[in-house]
Amino acid sequence: LATLLPGQLEDSITFSVQVISISKLKHYDYMAVSYAWDFSTPGDVNINMAPQHGSKDLWGRETQSLFIWPHASDAIRHIHRKDTVVTVWINGLCIDVANGDEKLAQSQNYAPIFAHARRVDVWIG
Repeated sequence: LATLLPGQLEDSITFSVQVISISKLKHYDYMAVSYAWDFSTPGDVNINMAPQHGSKDLWGRETQSLFIWPHASDAIRHIHRKDTVVTVWINGLCIDVANGDEKLAQSQNYAPIFAHARRVDVWIG
């Protein structure tokens, strides 16, 4: 799950990540977001991962930035709040969508991810 830290709509998006077992998702209050895939070059939009556990991101890269699809960024900007954190599952943040094997493996978990969400939003651009 990704926790979006508070900020203005035009601010750079900053988030932190928790790795949660699928079997434990029902104990978390989060929203799930589905968005229309676009055909832009992946990596068009840069967002910031809040430092935690050293300086590596989920995929072991020495960075605090993550490049995501523009439609994923648009969806995140519209659920982002200026005064409170928002916990969300969105594949653009929660899986490495550039890795075909991981994307395929994680797609098997979509049903329980969406079923246990407090709310599901669909972003069509």
